[in-house]
Amino acid sequence: MRAGISLKRILFKAVACFFCLVLLVVGVCGLTMQVYALVAWNLSDLSALFNASTLTTAVWVALAVSCLLLLLPLLGCIGVYTENKPILVIFSLVLMGCAMASLCVTAMLVTYGEKLGDESEGQLRDSLAYRYTLESDSNAHTVSWNVMQFHFSCCGVSGNSDWLNSSWILDNPQIDGINQSWPFTCCDLSRSPKMSLKRALDGRLSEDLVSMSDINDCYNSPFSGVHTKGCHAEYEQVMARSVYVIAGVGAAAVLIQLLLTWMVCQLVSADEPTTPDDTKEVEEEEDSTHAVEETAN
Repeated sequence: MRAGISLKRILFKAVACFFCLVLLVVGVCGLTMQVYALVAWNLSDLSALFNASTLTTAVWVALAVSCLLLLLPLLGCIGVYTENKPILVIFSLVLMGCAMASLCVTAMLVTYGEKLGDESEGQLRDSLAYRYTLESDSNAHTVSWNVMQFHFSCCGVSGNSDWLNSSWILDNPQIDGINQSWPFTCCDLSRSPKMSLKRALDGRLSEDLVSMSDINDCYNSPFSGVHTKGCHAEYEQVMARSVYVIAGVGAAAVLIQLLLTWMVCQLVSADEPTTPDDTKEVEEEEDSTHAVEETAN
């Protein structure tokens, strides 16, 4: 019987350690995606474009939780392997806190992401009309528009004609002597190998990066080299996909954390394992007690 209990306990500990490792993988993946969003996509600039300070806060909280999930599995494995109750209690409490934070962040991102999709069109129009300057400027709105238009192959909010009503057009922008009706990130730049998303993110865009064939096709009739679809539709599609991905990853992380918390609580509340030495000592004490009782009688 004791051998069965011991084997069950070993398997229980092995499963708990396995889920600790799964939690570590989830933390690494989450941290990688969030760092990529913050650095590669310049999330601070994009949040300024959409006035999305709440979204940025949620991402920073998620980043902190992911960093914590890199340390927690190590603590959990140590506590589970040694069955050290203080470590297990600390681990379970912090894990519950992370689960609650993950749940809140997931709800914030999903709820606010849907709300952001509904409100984004007006914010995009305001940004395009009044805040876009020159392609080579590095302010948040200009960089964000360059990134969206270049990466999603789109132009304006609902189409390239939106730029005709912007304050940018009032400055009579030109590129190689040709009057621009829209920024050159609206153009089909497939024949301009010097153009890149990194240059757009860094705000290092200039007319010498664009080939003359792209310029002519983009700004001269029949305008075959300009993207006519709007960026708002592309943004809504990306946001819709992102919401489902975020919800799925967040739900998986919360379930793993709750399962680990339950397993740790089971280990904390379980009796101390009985070793053969402990059993021998108990039997010797019982024999001594019986001998004393017989002598007394």
